[in-house]
Amino acid sequence: DRAERRTLVIDAHAFRTLLELVPNLRDAVHTFHEAKYAECLKALDLLKPELLLNPHLRAHAEKLLALVRTKAVVSYFLPYATVDMGRMAAAFSTELPAFEKELVSLITDGTIGARIDSANKVLIAQGSDQQQISFNKAQKMGDAYTYESKALLLRINLLRADLVVRAEQGAGHGQAHS
Repeated sequence: DRAERRTLVIDAHAFRTLLELVPNLRDAVHTFHEAKYAECLKALDLLKPELLLNPHLRAHAEKLLALVRTKAVVSYFLPYATVDMGRMAAAFSTELPAFEKELVSLITDGTIGARIDSANKVLIAQGSDQQQISFNKAQKMGDAYTYESKALLLRINLLRADLVVRAEQGAGHGQAHS
């Protein structure tokens, strides 16, 4: 997602030329890409009056800014299994109670697959428990290895005991087959 964003937006010559015309938007795009979300949102707040003056964007400005904020919250949380909500609120320059309400809203509408530990003020990812997934994958690989090892040992023991079915002299190459 980050690499695609860089290629399509930041490194694209046509888009870069347009970004140079609106410095606040350029700053917002670059800080979003660098995961400096508080700075990104501040740059967008500075851009908001211009968006509200634009006759085409006026009706959509609030929704666009909210979507960018939501995408920033999701991007911040995505790589973690648990996140301290106090740190997360600080990263977005928001007070913890207001940020907790925002997270509840995002969880309720399904935007973020997580649950909140209110006592410890921690956001906990749900759905993809990487440790459990890794354990299950390792267990399957171990089972396959055990099966193949037992089959190989059986074949070796059969060959040692000369318990091999041999082809008839006229059929095939006359070699032993198992």
